[in-house]
Amino acid sequence: MRPLVDHDRKVFGRVRNITRAVATSRAAWQATVRAEQMFVTMNRVDAATCALLCLYTSLLNGCRYCIDDAAGAALEEGVPADVIRSLAEPAPALDDRTAALLAYARSVALGAAQVPEGTAAHLAGYVDTEEILEITAIVAMKCFWNRFVTALRVPPEGRCADPGLLTFLFSAAERLQGEAATHCSGRR
Repeated sequence: MRPLVDHDRKVFGRVRNITRAVATSRAAWQATVRAEQMFVTMNRVDAATCALLCLYTSLLNGCRYCIDDAAGAALEEGVPADVIRSLAEPAPALDDRTAALLAYARSVALGAAQVPEGTAAHLAGYVDTEEILEITAIVAMKCFWNRFVTALRVPPEGRCADPGLLTFLFSAAERLQGEAATHCSGRR
C-alpha cells in the first residue's frame, strides 16, 4: 500500500484521512477507488450540481467528512456560499430545477421504499432519463460514502476553506437528521 501513501503525498502534500482509513486493506482501497471513479465518469450532471447533490445528501445523512468535502467542491465550482447555506433551509430558496433535484435526492437518501411518483415526475420536467440515472447514481453513491466514512470515523480533511460555513453546515446536518428521524418514525 506504500504507493497509495506516496501518491497522496505527491498530489496532496499529505496523506489523506480516507487513505489512512483504508490503506490496510487492498480490497477496501480498490472498492473505494472504483466508487470514486463513478463520479468522474458522469457526463450529464455538471460538477456544481454534483457537488450540491453530494452536499445535500451528506447533510441529510450527517456525514461530517462528506459535508466538508462536498462544501469545498461546491465552493471550488463557484457555487456561492448563500446557495450552499440555503440547502439547510426547510424550503430552500433555490430555482425550481434545483428544488426538484433536492426533493428527489431527499427521497432517495432517506430510503423511501419508492420515490413518490409526483417527485419523480416533477424532476422529469427538468431533466432527461440519462440525467435521472446519473442523479440517482450520485445520491446512492454518496449515501455509500456517507455510511462508509462515518462507520470508520474518518475525520474531515479541511477541504472547505470557509470555517464559518462549515460550522453552519455541521449544525444544519444535526437539525436535518433530527427532522428526518421524526419524519421517518411518523411514516411507519
